[in-house]
Amino acid sequence: MEGKEDEGIGEWVEFIFDPGREIKTIKLTNGYARSEALYKANNRVKKIEISFDGKKFPIEIEFRDMKMEPHIIKFPNPIRAERVRITILDVYKGTKYNDTCISEISFE
Repeated sequence: MEGKEDEGIGEWVEFIFDPGREIKTIKLTNGYARSEALYKANNRVKKIEISFDGKKFPIEIEFRDMKMEPHIIKFPNPIRAERVRITILDVYKGTKYNDTCISEISFE
């Protein structure tokens, strides 16, 4: 949960790998995926920007809504990085709460 009073556009989460690592895939479980009711009640990420070591990734990722299993982002070539930042660009609005949730992020 991004923890702002608004929907959190512009907020980000950053992962630091020491030492750096090669990233082939990012898996992101969008929304509060504990239950379908909580998923619908909270905002979900619609569009993100990914940057590696402070450099903007050349594409923005847009997610399909109402998918409670992981979204898989595969890179054509592995990316070596020490820092990965995921920034919220747009959201799907929840039915009850104005906070944006991501349940899980993992790297392979």
